[in-house]
Amino acid sequence: MNKNLKVSIVIPCYNQGNFIEETIDSVINQTYNNWECVIVDDESTDESLKILESKVGGDSRFKVISIKNSGVAFARNIAIKESKGTFILPLDGDDKINKKYLELAVEYFEKKPETDLLYCNAEYFGVKKGVWVLPEYSYSFLMNGNCIFCSAIYRRKDYMEKTKGYDEELKYGYEDWEFWLQLLNSSSNVVKLPQVLFYYRQHHESRNTSVLEEEKLDITLKHIYGKHFETFFEYHGGVNNDKVTSHSVKGEFIKFIKENNLILNKNNKLEESATEFFLKAQNLKKIKRTLSYKLFVRFELSLKKKKLKFFS
Repeated sequence: MNKNLKVSIVIPCYNQGNFIEETIDSVINQTYNNWECVIVDDESTDESLKILESKVGGDSRFKVISIKNSGVAFARNIAIKESKGTFILPLDGDDKINKKYLELAVEYFEKKPETDLLYCNAEYFGVKKGVWVLPEYSYSFLMNGNCIFCSAIYRRKDYMEKTKGYDEELKYGYEDWEFWLQLLNSSSNVVKLPQVLFYYRQHHESRNTSVLEEEKLDITLKHIYGKHFETFFEYHGGVNNDKVTSHSVKGEFIKFIKENNLILNKNNKLEESATEFFLKAQNLKKIKRTLSYKLFVRFELSLKKKKLKFFS
């Protein structure tokens, strides 16, 4: 094994003083020694920063950075910019990794350099214990929802060249799914190691379950669908449907969105203008067939809110 390949473990920390030492211990205990750990304290109001300074102060393998509260995506991006490793491993400040995770990951990347992303089997701990049953990865599954936890390992080079970093506008979760949508495509090589090497702390209420209020979920999904509209549309659209070709509805729709600069519009112009397009289209059934179900439903709801009928 080439032990010159450094892994950068990046940890955002916000009010995780009760857990951060366990997380750090899981890093220190790695059997693969060529790693660094960058921890970004996101203006915690508990004792997190003091605990960090006490736990890792003076250890050259660790770098602790304190920032104004900006969210987990911003903190991850700062940590990655301050890191130097060949590989990046994001780790939340209350989770843990098995002592063999880095060793097995680097070994696999070395044997299979075509690998784009690597993760593993996982278990819950905390208020809930047991195996975390993860679906087998497929690009099809990714296009319908997340199937990879945040602590998957990828190359720094790919972070720099294929993505714009973790989306700092996503304040209510799902920033890891959006990042995988940037990083991966239908040709990407994604590997799940069979060993349990990641431990996800289950609280009474996790961040992603506590933000499922309709309004916040709507904002989050609308942002992700808008940002990756072409990708969703191409995948869920009529690529394999001889009734809908790239020169018909799909092509018109993408052209319409591009011409109006609607992707990632902060004023919901995407929804309104898409609604106008639906109303103008001559064959609305074709459009319905080419959209992902969730996206279609949300546009259809927008019509109902405007008291407009979706004719089919």
